This record gives sequence, structure tokens and C-alpha cells, in this order.
Amino acid sequence: MVGLRLGLVGAVVRQALLWTACLTGALLSGGAQADKVVEPHFVLTEQHHHVVPHLVNFARQGVLRSHRNAPLTDFKNIDGAVLVHLDSHADGNLPAHMAATMRENLPAEGPETHDLLRHTCVNDFLLLLGYMGIVEHIIFVEPPWSPLMEEVHSITVDISIGVSLEDDEEDPNREDDSLTNEEGYPLMYASIHSPLLDDPAPRKEALEEAIGRFSSMMDTEVVLDHEDLMKRCGKIRTIRFTVLPYEGAAHTLINLLDKEGMEKDIILDVDLDGFGTTSPGAMAMHDAIPSYEDLMRVYHTAHNLCDMDPNYWEQLLENNSKPECTQELSLVHGPPFQAEMPDGFRISGKTKRRINSLSHRFMPGDVYESVEEVLEFYSSSITDNLRGKFAEKMDAFLTQPFHIEERTIEPIIDYWHEVFKTVFVGNRVPAVIHVVRSPFYTPHHHLDSIECKALDALLDVFGPGAGVFHAKEVELNRTGCGNKFPPKLQHDIGEHVHLDPTPWARNVHDAFYWGYDDEDGPGDGDGNAKNPILMKFVNQHEVDIVLSSEGERLNIAPGSKKVTRARHLSKWDLHLASEPKSPIHSLTIDEEEGRKQSFGSMDGTIPVKDETPVYMDITNPDDSETDVEVRFVDEDEETESFVAVLAPGDTHGTMTFHGHRFALYALSDDDHEHIMGEVTVDATNGDVQEVVMFEDEL
Repeated sequence: MVGLRLGLVGAVVRQALLWTACLTGALLSGGAQADKVVEPHFVLTEQHHHVVPHLVNFARQGVLRSHRNAPLTDFKNIDGAVLVHLDSHADGNLPAHMAATMRENLPAEGPETHDLLRHTCVNDFLLLLGYMGIVEHIIFVEPPWSPLMEEVHSITVDISIGVSLEDDEEDPNREDDSLTNEEGYPLMYASIHSPLLDDPAPRKEALEEAIGRFSSMMDTEVVLDHEDLMKRCGKIRTIRFTVLPYEGAAHTLINLLDKEGMEKDIILDVDLDGFGTTSPGAMAMHDAIPSYEDLMRVYHTAHNLCDMDPNYWEQLLENNSKPECTQELSLVHGPPFQAEMPDGFRISGKTKRRINSLSHRFMPGDVYESVEEVLEFYSSSITDNLRGKFAEKMDAFLTQPFHIEERTIEPIIDYWHEVFKTVFVGNRVPAVIHVVRSPFYTPHHHLDSIECKALDALLDVFGPGAGVFHAKEVELNRTGCGNKFPPKLQHDIGEHVHLDPTPWARNVHDAFYWGYDDEDGPGDGDGNAKNPILMKFVNQHEVDIVLSSEGERLNIAPGSKKVTRARHLSKWDLHLASEPKSPIHSLTIDEEEGRKQSFGSMDGTIPVKDETPVYMDITNPDDSETDVEVRFVDEDEETESFVAVLAPGDTHGTMTFHGHRFALYALSDDDHEHIMGEVTVDATNGDVQEVVMFEDEL
């Protein structure tokens, strides 16, 4: 693996993992006991965080033991489950905010449970489950194509989680809104620790580096020293987080789960993107490089990966250890990108500038040269399809896990089929098994095959158990696989109230580009108006108000804001919560006012402010005859920061805000730069704007 590595991890991490597992076993395991009888409950969801209401219901019903008898102190919750997380992503971010009562009490049945989805998303639901006491130990088994957590394989850390106190006694001068989000919910914080940090160097140094890697999963501003966490949050919840590689996973999982004690509930969390994955960045790059094989070669080259062909998985299955590494996919070690290049083929200055604009700078020189050939080969397609967003999309592609190879789907699932049969037997049978479709991450053209093969493997090992549970909006059989469960074991639990009702099939290209490719934008599939409008409502009153439209109701606390989607010509009422039949304002949304609008409960339409977002394209026309460098002007710091270099014909798109300034410099052949002028963003000109150099007055 090219990039940052922990040179001391080796023996240290294995000792750390075994020490933690043995200590846990000594604390939790009792004497010899008979096998417990477990009937797995399957859960099928589209988005990964939608498992949260299901698990809350299972905890309330007693399928999971949760925190019903847990101490409300700074200790691990021994009643929480072990969650084995099979996924291409760690999903270890920290939710931004949470109601403090959720640590001590399960939410009430109904709206309060559904409202949990207001606090979480696809990459931070695991720590939410930990804070709520449903999960105590997360074991993430990371696939070999993921570049995210390799440095901390076989390490276990303690993560303590809390929400900010309503009154910060330690800092009485702190502003009130620094402790809550805009809706009044307390903010969440965490600390990360390992018992082995008390040991001497070099073990301590390796673990400190590892803890830094865990911290990077979260916003660094929310990771505090443990003492500071206790002061700011008071009562906290402490969980364990372990990362394992695929190699030796079966043996290590058996050791870890056996040390937990037979009373520990187990959740098997299967994200189908763990058998093959894409990403929004990869999908954007596929528009420009429409060959998954070529994208795989670029990705494998950048991360110096083994091929992971069917032979790789057969070796892994037979030996349960790291297979022999071949690198035929590598542009450096494998065959040339093209057997014969077109006559006159050369690397243009535009391609060199593109690759130099990447922030993904860990690649050595020979890798850059190999990738340059691919980028030059697809240069015109990149210009046509990415429209100046190359660096943004290429960096996103290289940062997120990526593996799309149809011939490996069956071998990967066969490997896990054997792991399931070996590990999850006797006292290690899961109480709950998630099957998560993960739209935009599981490759959509392979989803049917992946889901059916994965369900075949799970049902072969566990049988249908208590059946499959799904929310009303999840179409059980949309891949043709859901009917593998008998009809009497298909449980529709009713509608979930999701914070974001965007259907799974919405074009991710639109969402990732902050806009729409065609003039009208996508429809919603039901004949409704296109181009949904984002509406922000601000409660300027000192009491709760309610925003309602066609059956939708949003409660807004004093001083808080709510953002929602609205359709053109939809009608909305704002009224005091205490007077539901007497509207303060009645509004009709008009798309002519822009796709992002703001309203206040007292002021009506709110004037343009610095927080008003604008999507701006800056274009250097084909006939400009000069490269232009774009820089962002930071007035507070009195500095300029590099944004992009635009060759003639290039366009750079960026999400910016009203009042932001961009300086434009013409670059001459002698590397001198000449100021051309500045662009100041003015939101009154629309929420989508374009600046064409030499045609617009700067």
C-alpha cells in the first residue's frame, strides 16, 4: 500500500487486540453453559442508517438486550450487542447532535423512534447505536480494496461518546448556541483511548498514531481529551471499535466473539457494497472514463493494490491468510494501458495541469506518469463530461473504496459463506442480520446478482429464522430476491418517517453535481414538478411554530431553522403551535424566485445574506490563448488560496456563497502571472451563475 503507514503496528497491534479480548473475556464470561437458542431476525433496508429504528424496536421488544440494566456512569455497557460490520466503509463518523435522553432511555414507539433519522446518516449510525446502548463493540472487517483503515488493522480502541450539557459550568462565557445545533439539539463529542497507551514506547507511539487514524474518521473538532469530554458532557457512553482485515478474519472473529461471553447479543451487519462498491466520485469519473476496467487500473495503480481476481479469493478461502499478490491491473507493474497508442500521441499541458491539481499527492512519479496516459487518452471526454470539475471528482474517486469486477462477485460471497458457516454457530448465532442495499455504493448493475447470492449464502447458514423485517417504503422483491423468504415470514412494519424522502432511484449524478445536467432537471417519477426547491424557514418568535403543507408538518423551536424540499406552486402555512388554525403567514412557493429560498416567521422573505449558497461556473473560453489561475480571496485571513488552473476551454464549477471573492490571474509562458480582475459572488443574480472570462466585465 502506497502512502502513510504505521511501521510499528506489527506485533504491537496483535498484542493490543489479544490483550483487550482476553481482558473482556475475563470480565464478562462465566462458567461453561449450554448453547443459547437464537432465531435470527433479518432486516432489509435501502440506506444503511435505516437499520436504526429496527434495532430500537428489537431492543424494546427484548430481541436485543440493550441498556435496560446498564449503569449510567463512565463504563462500558455490558448489555450492548457485538456488531460485526461487513462493509466497504467504516461508517465510524460521529453524529453531529442528539437528544441527551437517548443515552438513558429508548425513544418512545412511533414518531420519536422515526425521528432518530434526523440525527444520523449512512456514515455515522454505528456510534449513535453505541451511544444509545444498543451496541457495545463494533468489529469492522475491512475489504482489501479499501484504503481507509489499513493502518489500524487488528487494533481495538475505546470510544467514549457524550452530548454537551445544557449549561457549561466550566466555561460560563461560552455562547449558548455553541453547545447546540440550529435546531436546539445538544452537540455530540467523543474521546478515543486504549488501555495500552499507559505502556512504554514504542508501543505507545504506535497506538497514538493509530488513535489519530480513528480520530480522522470524525471531525477533529469533536474529538476531545477524555477529561474534557467528561467536563463538557457529564454522563457518557463508552464502546469498543475494532478493525480487522479479511485475512484470518474467521479465526480472529471466533476468538473475539468467544471472549465476549454467551449472553452477549450478536448483530451481523451486511452491507451489500462489501461485495463490490462504487462511489459518487467513481460514478462521476465513469462519465468521463466509460470503462470500469480502466477505472480499476487507475485505482489499483494509485493504491498499489493486488489484483483480487477469482484466484485471489480462492487462495484466501483455502489458506485464510494473505494470498500471493499479482498486479496485472497495475499500470506500472502490469501490461501497458494501450498496446498501441494513436499516432502523434503525447501528454498535453492540459493533462499535466490536471494531474498536478490533485490533492491526492501520495503517488510516486512512475504512478503519475502511468495515470497521465489514461487521462490524456480520455482528455476530450473529461473536458466534455466533468466541465472543470476534474480535480474534485478524481480526488473523490481515489479517496473512497472502489471495486467493480463482475467475475469476483461469486468468489467473494463464497468466501464469506464459508466464514459465516465457520464463525456464526453455537453461541455465536446472530440475533439480528442486516442486509443493506446501499444505493449509490453497491453497483446498481450488479445489485440483483449480489443481493440474491448474498441471501442464498445467509439463508443456507441460518435459515429464514424469524423472517425478514422491512419498512413499507422498501420494496422487498425489487431485485427479485426478497421472495426467498416465505410469505408468512415477510414482515412489513409500516412506514418509516425519513428525514430525506429522496427515492433510492434518484440520479446520483444530479445530487453529486449540486445541480442538474439538463435544463429542467429530473422529475420525481410521479408526474410532479421538476427541480425541487430548497426552502429554509426561520422561527423568529419566542414560542414553537409549525410549518405545514399537504399533510407535512414540521415543528420549529424558537430561534431554530428547518430546511425542506418544496414543489413549485406548493402552499405552506406558518402558525403558532398553540394556534394551529390561525396561520401567521401563508406562502405559495414560486420557482422563479430561485431553487434556494428563505423565509422568516416575522420578516417573511429574508434578504440575501452571506450564508446564501450559489453554484458558480467559471469558464476560460476556447479562444483565450492563455491559462488562467483562479484563487479564493479570504478577507479575514488576508490571503489567497489556489482553486484551479483553467486551460483554454476549461470550466471550473464550485459551490460558493454570497459575497465570496475570486481573483483571476493570466499565466504567461514565462510563468509570470498577471491579475485580470476579481469576481464577487452576488446571490441576487440567481443561485446558479456562470462567469466567462474576456466576455464578462470583471
